[in-house]
Amino acid sequence: DCSITGGFVYRGAAIPHLYGHYLYGDFCSRRVWAMRAEPDTVLDIVDLTPQIDPVSVLQTVTSIVRDGFGEPYIIDRTGSVNTGRLYRLGADFVGLPGGEGRGSNDTRVTTGSAMPNPFREVVRFEVSGTNREGGRFAVYDVRGRLVRSVSESQTGRVIEWNGRDDDGNVLPAGVYFLRFESNGRVETRRVTFLR
Repeated sequence: DCSITGGFVYRGAAIPHLYGHYLYGDFCSRRVWAMRAEPDTVLDIVDLTPQIDPVSVLQTVTSIVRDGFGEPYIIDRTGSVNTGRLYRLGADFVGLPGGEGRGSNDTRVTTGSAMPNPFREVVRFEVSGTNREGGRFAVYDVRGRLVRSVSESQTGRVIEWNGRDDDGNVLPAGVYFLRFESNGRVETRRVTFLR
């Protein structure tokens, strides 16, 4: 252990059992931990490495960051200074002892790749899963602003977005995030809209 890589307190929605834990790592040992604390008291520290990296793929944990929705990523430098990888901790991550992970109310909702990406007219992705109660599909711009929202989308369908906001206006070219949320489980896809 030679250099602590600071992270953040997790406040996302995709991994409920990590909510409120501080995520951090070590550059040299390639380990990642979650710590829960109250003022002046550490409640627990859990080594997440066996669940995150069971086959020792990580080489150097250079940063632990979050996206616009608060979901965690690990940046790993591989060999030279100019190369590396980005790993996302997703909803499949079980992690903490006593964590709920996938339970009886699990929706098992997944989304395929957004295609085509980048797109000019329409981007599509398939939502599949066992939940028949539907969910909420939303589009956010890079500032995190909601620009399009569709509720109660049915799973097992192809969802399309035509680059327009809720009022039917064509949005500016740029990067957008397609987010599907169902029963506490979240899937996000980044797309580039060209005009």
